[in-house]
Amino acid sequence: MGLVTVTVNGWDRDHAALWNGTAASFVDLNPAGAEVSIANAVFGAQQVGFAFVGNLNRAGMWNGSAASWVDLNPAGAGASSAQGTSGTHQVGGARFGNVWHAGIWSGSAGSWEDLSIVLPGSWGNTAAYSIWSDGSFIVVAGFGRNNATARDEALLWTRPMNNCPGDFNHDGFVNGNDYDEFADAFDAADPAADLNADGFVNGDDYDLFAEHFDAGC
Repeated sequence: MGLVTVTVNGWDRDHAALWNGTAASFVDLNPAGAEVSIANAVFGAQQVGFAFVGNLNRAGMWNGSAASWVDLNPAGAGASSAQGTSGTHQVGGARFGNVWHAGIWSGSAGSWEDLSIVLPGSWGNTAAYSIWSDGSFIVVAGFGRNNATARDEALLWTRPMNNCPGDFNHDGFVNGNDYDEFADAFDAADPAADLNADGFVNGDDYDLFAEHFDAGC
């Protein structure tokens, strides 16, 4: 995975790209309408990075093709980039005003969570670069500008995973609200409804959610 430079209308443009061990396996990941794109990380079948679309660098993810591109740019963000993925969660940063905020997604722009707001003290620019999980905890690594020390410092965020997969809206309960929200995501082919992380939203995901819902917590 990486990028390739192509010439379009006489201009050199960087395109996110994917290989599987040979030159012949090359796949151009540049989304339709994007002037430039960069792939930053891969896990399993998922790739993450950003694309310049609509005059903004927009964080996004792919599942092996340009057509699979999902725009992760959070509402109100002036720019964003995804730097790491676990296959189900993506991490990176988004710029609000003049400040970059570290954040995490779970497959859609609307799932964005600002990780900078949980930091103690006063911080400037922050970013998340990698994510890992042992099945019980999600661990995110990055850095931030500590305003108190006037230096960039390494950061590590850790939180328990949601071990109640029927709780689709993460409110601590399994009820009709979860079913309604999952159904909405499923009907919209939202990647958040791809529960088995195979790159598709289909009946397998619906059946899996129904099992989780029936099991409760």
